[in-house]
Amino acid sequence: YESPATFTLNRKSPMVHPISPMSVLAAVPPKHLGNFSLGPSMIQIPKHPENGGHRLPAVVTALRTLGTFNFTNLKEISLLRFADNSVLPFLHHDDGRLRKEAALALCKLILQMPQTIDKNTQTANIVFDILKRVAMVAISDSDASIRLALLQSFKEPLDKYNCQVEILSILLPCLNDEVMENRKEAITLVGRLFKHNPAYVLPPLRKVLMQLLAELQQFKGNSAEQEESASLLGHLLLSCPSLVSPYVTPIANVLVSKLQSMGLANTQVPPAAHGAHPGAGASKVSWGAGGHIISTIGHLASVSVDDFTMHLDQLLPIIMDALQDETTSSARRMVAVRTLGQLVQGTAYAIQPYEKYPKLLPAMLAAVRNEHHWTTRREVMRTLGILGARDPGLCPGVDSLAKAEKQASSLNVDVKTAVSSKAFTPHVALASEQFYATKAISALLDILKATQQRQHHSMVIQAIMFIFQSLGPKCVAFLPQTIPLFLSVVRSCELNVREAFFGQLNGLVGIVGHHIADFVEQIIEIIVGHWETPSLQNRILVLIENLSDALGERLNPFLSPILPEILEILPSDRTATREPTFRALQTIQTLALNRNLNTFLSMVISSLVSSFEQRGVALSVTEQIVKTINILCDFVEVRDYATRILHPYSRLVVRHPQIQPHVMEGVCSLIKTLGSNFFVYAPMIISIVHRCREMKEKRLLLKYKHITSSLIKQVQERRKENLAMSGCQIVGRDQFQEDLSLVSLGVEDINGDDMAAVFESKSRGGGGGGGGGG
Repeated sequence: YESPATFTLNRKSPMVHPISPMSVLAAVPPKHLGNFSLGPSMIQIPKHPENGGHRLPAVVTALRTLGTFNFTNLKEISLLRFADNSVLPFLHHDDGRLRKEAALALCKLILQMPQTIDKNTQTANIVFDILKRVAMVAISDSDASIRLALLQSFKEPLDKYNCQVEILSILLPCLNDEVMENRKEAITLVGRLFKHNPAYVLPPLRKVLMQLLAELQQFKGNSAEQEESASLLGHLLLSCPSLVSPYVTPIANVLVSKLQSMGLANTQVPPAAHGAHPGAGASKVSWGAGGHIISTIGHLASVSVDDFTMHLDQLLPIIMDALQDETTSSARRMVAVRTLGQLVQGTAYAIQPYEKYPKLLPAMLAAVRNEHHWTTRREVMRTLGILGARDPGLCPGVDSLAKAEKQASSLNVDVKTAVSSKAFTPHVALASEQFYATKAISALLDILKATQQRQHHSMVIQAIMFIFQSLGPKCVAFLPQTIPLFLSVVRSCELNVREAFFGQLNGLVGIVGHHIADFVEQIIEIIVGHWETPSLQNRILVLIENLSDALGERLNPFLSPILPEILEILPSDRTATREPTFRALQTIQTLALNRNLNTFLSMVISSLVSSFEQRGVALSVTEQIVKTINILCDFVEVRDYATRILHPYSRLVVRHPQIQPHVMEGVCSLIKTLGSNFFVYAPMIISIVHRCREMKEKRLLLKYKHITSSLIKQVQERRKENLAMSGCQIVGRDQFQEDLSLVSLGVEDINGDDMAAVFESKSRGGGGGGGGGG
């Protein structure tokens, strides 16, 4: 190397060898924050004198080797100062290899620190500062593999630092990373931190649990989204069992009902006495998400046994089907056998499965003999041990037991069929001025009830709507008699008449407003039942918008059946004009404006982002999707999903420069939502702003500069007050102040002349929007 650079760690230690990893890193200029630039590298790599090329491979090797050294006999403060001065700057390098190796080396160095470090010491402050910066890279790096590697580098000995609020608040957004593997690793990490700081960790983990259950219920079929949600739910059960123990029963109900809707679970147990195939009612579809759900149920059974035995008769036939199917894969048999063992062990349901399913034991023994994969054979033998040994003398009693069960099941009465529906005809005392309207509506409803007069139903609906328009709010008294009959006609009429009925229903919602709340569930059933009719989708979307305007947040519990159908329009629309896509996006915007999407944000944001990242998507469609996401940032709490928005935005501004103004609008809205937490995402936001510098809409850059400046001032004032109250003062380099200065990078040269030009252009255009004020 060009210089015999040495780095003295302390007075007693010898100087480092010139070609050691420390010398390579120490030869690199420590930090160049003053000349920060997002175009070239932030850290300048010295050139090798022989070939003039960059020494980047040498620095990567030095960082990788540094983490393997044993520094236990070295003073920790000297080691941390070296890490802070010579390794930490590489976290901001353009090259992903350097960022990754620097972060991993920092974590390995901190792992060599003593187990107990006194708080409020210089050593503790440096450790917290380093881990905080590594956590920021783990959430903001554009490379998903680097984010995953950094999350994996937070080993258990570092939990005592990561459980502190300053670092934990940075790690929590990783629970909503855009890549599933990263979310799994984040769930593992945060679940491990639960025992250290339960008060801070429990709310976000509970929110993730509710979100995953909602996604399982909302997505249809055997989709990849369902498979991902089921896999993450199982990972959450393993990572934090104490979190889910109070919710075992509702979680089990959701999982079993999902299996039934997918055709994998039997609603009735086949009688074993007749030798029926125990899994005959189970569908032979590919497991996919169903396999992950079965595995998750096994994990759930090991958490708690409360009220779980009621589902065994629905789950065991699925497992039997996987064991007896010769065409099934070894992985499927492995999941089935492991789940069987977990169910039996968690519910103490031993021996009885042999009696209820006579073919279970032969199937298990055949798997031991014929299974080629040793891991599956070992799991089968383990499950046989959990099931227990059956007494051969009890074999003749199986038939009598099956007959007794059949007799008991024949006594069950279906509650739903026992309840008879009665016509609801309340008598409402009406004022004398409504006498004629009452008589007219009664006569018109009689015509609707008469099926032989279907040809007049369309005119009858028009007449009723005319009366309702005349009565205004007074027509609410007639809704209990009118709407059920109205909806029954919609179910049975012809297609051309049904289109007119949906139009009249839109008008009815506009007249009665929030009084329609008592009938929303019936209306949503009608919408779901007729969604597959293409000619009705436009009117249905208008109806959903009217319901949202009328009910506001009270519509939220009823959206789960229909919202996935709306989002499915985006990837499935193949029309030339993409009119259905624009119509669906308008409906999503209306729902966002009325705050109806708070419980569906994960599904909505993922669907929108995946839609504009597809190849061949028209620029106009991408622009409308970005506008929709911006509305979500303005009106919905998207704080937890900032990474899912910023990472795709950073890729979008490179691929479509025409979209940069809309992206900057979204970034400004997101900064307002994040508040002081915005600094956690500063690297991603700075990258987006730098790429948008050349756009014509300078007012958006001014708006960004104004918002960030006000946030910096608030943070500085709050920090000054905290320092004054604690009696502390900053000695040496103020790293926090350097971080704040980075936020203005990229727009620091935009001055008042640019602002005056913006005002002048706005005045010529005749507009005076709020952007100029920024």
